[in-house]
Amino acid sequence: MEDKILEILNNIVNSISNDIIPQNEKEKIVVNVNKNNSISFFVFNNILLKITFQKARMFIEFRKLDSISIDELSKKFEEVKYKENDLYVKVYIIDISEINQINDELNEVYKYLYLNEPIDTYGCCSRYVECSDTLKCINPDRKLARGCQYRNNLESGKIFYGKNKNI
Repeated sequence: MEDKILEILNNIVNSISNDIIPQNEKEKIVVNVNKNNSISFFVFNNILLKITFQKARMFIEFRKLDSISIDELSKKFEEVKYKENDLYVKVYIIDISEINQINDELNEVYKYLYLNEPIDTYGCCSRYVECSDTLKCINPDRKLARGCQYRNNLESGKIFYGKNKNI
């Protein structure tokens, strides 16, 4: 089943014109198969899509943007759940092939992440002591903050510097 999902999603990603997103950038998707029977697709350190298999049902969670119409999703699927302030929308599916029905939405999410998030991580901006002291990234540049490797350590509780040092 994992292979089928990968095939469907690769087709969706590859359907985006290379003029919009070059092929070498499309290849930077990272796929994780999780212990809880879910598959997560990460694009530029942000989850693009998570597909979860439960005993009773399957569902897809993907990044919700203003350009994605919840009404349209509700027409395509019987059960769509979301909250206004949530980052993700959850869609319950009966069959894996239904993923094809969210082709347009996944294209929108992928383009958004490509255009608005950094592609590569870079290390640290040298504000690591201040970030450690405040327990969060303080870089005012959102794109640089997203790419910071020290931020990832900080968010996972690994604090190497400052008054909150725990390693």
